[in-house]
Formats: sequence, C-alpha cells, structure tokens
Amino acid sequence: MKKNCIFKFFCIFCVLTLSIVNFSVTAFAEYDYEIVEVEGEQCSLFPGPEEFSDIIQNSQTDENNENNETDENNEKNENADEEKTLEELLNVDYSAYSTLSDHEKQYYDKIVSIPIGETVFIIDYTPYLTKEEFGAIDFRAIMYAVALDHPEMFWYHGYSYKYKYVKDTREVIYVEYTMNGPVVTGTSDPVYSPSEYSTINDEMWVEFHRVAEELNLANRTRYSFAKTLHDYLCNSVAYVIDDRSCFDPYGTLVNKKAVCQGYAETFKMFCDYYDIPCVSLTGTAGGAHMWNAMQMEDGLWYILDITWDDGGSTWVYTDFFLCGLDTVDVNFDRKPFRKTHISDGSPYLPQLNYASEAYGLIDDKSFNSTYNSYAYEEEQYLVLSQFTAPDHEICYNGVLIKDVAFRTGEQFTTYDDKTWTIIIAGDMNCDGLTTVEDYQAAANYAIGEDNTVQSVESTAADVSRDGVIDVLDLMLIQLMYTGCRDDFEL
Repeated sequence: MKKNCIFKFFCIFCVLTLSIVNFSVTAFAEYDYEIVEVEGEQCSLFPGPEEFSDIIQNSQTDENNENNETDENNEKNENADEEKTLEELLNVDYSAYSTLSDHEKQYYDKIVSIPIGETVFIIDYTPYLTKEEFGAIDFRAIMYAVALDHPEMFWYHGYSYKYKYVKDTREVIYVEYTMNGPVVTGTSDPVYSPSEYSTINDEMWVEFHRVAEELNLANRTRYSFAKTLHDYLCNSVAYVIDDRSCFDPYGTLVNKKAVCQGYAETFKMFCDYYDIPCVSLTGTAGGAHMWNAMQMEDGLWYILDITWDDGGSTWVYTDFFLCGLDTVDVNFDRKPFRKTHISDGSPYLPQLNYASEAYGLIDDKSFNSTYNSYAYEEEQYLVLSQFTAPDHEICYNGVLIKDVAFRTGEQFTTYDDKTWTIIIAGDMNCDGLTTVEDYQAAANYAIGEDNTVQSVESTAADVSRDGVIDVLDLMLIQLMYTGCRDDFEL
C-alpha cells in the first residue's frame, strides 16, 4: 500500500514537471525575439540636388500665371487675416515639433532632454507597437525637427537605431536610438567629438550672454531687437565656408565665422531665448541657402536674410531686413524676394505675407518709443499736435491702437502692457485743441514761482521740450492757435 502511494506521487510529480517544462518552452517560443539594426544618416537642413532641380523647375512658370497666383495669394492672405484676431495670429505653434506624430514627439522629447555628451537612449514600448505603427515613424523628420527648433543643439545631426520585436506577433518592444554629430562636408569625419560637446556648449553660451548684454537685447521692441542683432551679426561675423564650425552658432558667436546656416541659426537662437517667434527657412537662393522669418507685433511674418545683407567690412544692407515676399531688393537682383529665394516648402512654416515694402520703423501713422523723438519712454508720453491728431491712427510698431480720443491726458495700452498718455502740444486744458485759453494758462505757469515741467498739463505747455515753460513755448503756442501750420508742425 505504501509503495503504491509513493509510485502515484512520483507519477504526479513527473506529470507536473513535464507540464511546467512544456509551458516554459511554449512561452519562450511565443516570445522569440529578433533584433533589427537600421543604418543611420546625416540630416542635412538643406534639400539635395535632386530636390533643387524639382523646386527650380516648378518655379519656372509663365509670368502671367505667376502674377495671377500672387493676386490670389494676396487675397487669401488678407481674408485669413480678417478671419483671425491678433491674439489668434500671435498664439499659433509654428515649431517643427507641432507637425510630428505622438510617437515621433516621444523621440523628440527624449533628444532635447538628454544630458550633453550622451548619445544613446532607450524607448520601452508598453503596450507594444505593431510593426505598422512603428513603420509610420519618420526618424529623419524627428532629427530634422530637432535641428530646426533647437539650433543650440547643433552637435546632433545624424542618427541610427535598432529595435527588438516579437517574431510571432510582430510587436516592437523597445528601440535603442543613437544620435550622431555632424560630419565635415565631403568626409565622414565628425566636426565635434562627444567629449567636446560640453566645452563648446559652455563657450557658446558665455559669448551668447555677453553679446545679449552688450546689445541690451532684453529691453528692446521687436523691430529694435531685430535691427540691432541683424547689424551686429553683419558687422562682427565673416562669411567663411572652410571653417569646421561655420555651420552652427558656436562658430558664428565664438569664432565669428559663418555661412548662411550659422547666421540664420544664431539669429533664431536669440529670438527663442527672448520668446520672439522665429523660424529658419531652407531652400535655394543661387545654391543651398537658409534664412529666417520673424513674427512682428501685428501678427504677420516678415523675412530676414542676414547673410545677403552682410556686405563684408564695407556695408550693412537692409534689402532683406523684415521684407515681404513681394519686396524688391535695391542692391542685388532688383527682383521680388519670392523670385530670388525659393523655399523647400516645409509644411510647418507660417503664412508669409506678400508685403511689397519692408516692415518700416516709423511712418506718418505709427510710432516706436525707442526711436521716435515725440515719444517719452520714461513717462510713456506720446506727443502729437492738433494738426495731425484728428486724422492720425496710432500704430505702435505696426499694431493699430483703436478707440483713442486725441486730447491731452487720454491713455491707451500697447501689446506689451505699457500705458501711454497722449499729449497734444499746447493743449493744457485737455480738450484736444490749442487755443488762446491754453496760451493764457501757459503764460500764468511761465511767470509762476516754479515753471518746470511737473504734470501732464505742464508737459503739454512745454512745446519746445526743454523742461521749462518759458517765452519760447508761449511763442510756439501762439503760432499754433493762430493756425499757422506752416510755422509750426510737430
């Protein structure tokens, strides 16, 4: 009896053992892995020769058709502006990141957050990706987007990856992604080694902050910011194509040598730092080329080609400074911008405007507090005359200020949350006109114990802007209320 029990127990044990072994073998068979390695590539920010030939061929259309297309684009652009508010125009994500899929953004996020010097990271998929889902990931687009959005990460231009998937279910489990640095043109030699990344990054940012402080970029309007940086790059950087770092911000800022890519990426890097919307555009302009587009306060995008504006040691041009697609240059081909610069049409790019004239600093209907003598930045006074005020539209750097009454003391707020006070020259009683009553008030002020400027009203009386109300101001006010426009015009 005892032997039978032992025998039965032994049989049950063998059956269970065989079952466990069989289950393990089956389970292992279900998860038979295969690792696939994909060769990497360098992601140039410029299109290749084949793409150029297609672009140029497509651009050589009949002149009449092109003009018709321009008219249609102008009309579409105007209609789009009418449909969108200024707030909507200013709050659109024009980054290359915004065009990526969710899976592609996962890699982008990893790349931009990886510590400097590291080149490899792992993506673990839970739940697993099907081969079809994984196949839809455009790895070249990811690297291209990082390069366009983050010019400060210029040491990552290439990639390779290997992934592991289950043979039976064809589900991708994980990916090992490797980033490679740019190579010297025409060779396979790296421009920088990973051991250099940290050093060149530190040197670049030290010079970046030195330049920003020297130019006082933090306290400028967008126009002043763009013009100051544009002129600095033209004056301090030499166009050099044989320097190993001439394609990136490091070479531009530290070595002061660059090609178009260095100029454009450095300009965008400063814009990004100060939260000014800016994109880098690639295409052809007599050859592979890169330039910028920048959004101004009116919500429209204007073009800058700092490379072409750099006249070397003799001159700084403004032919391609904040221009539109229909702006005709003066010192070069004397053609509209859209004919000299052919974009490769990246899908994330903003709608560029068809302005025939460059974005102006000031005209008879706008003001800029940095450059206009009739705008006091300290007290934020905008000084006008009664001759121009009735028909005057207040445009602060291109943005129309609506519903403003033109009289001394009236206030308005600009897009940058500054509150400005209007001063009508000579209008001491704040009725919008300069009359004999204002003259008498100014005379009483002039002969008083203290005739210095201390209030809004006294600022209006100080027409000569010398800080005191005196006989010169009385003479000017008299000319104004007698209607002698030819004798006095603010």
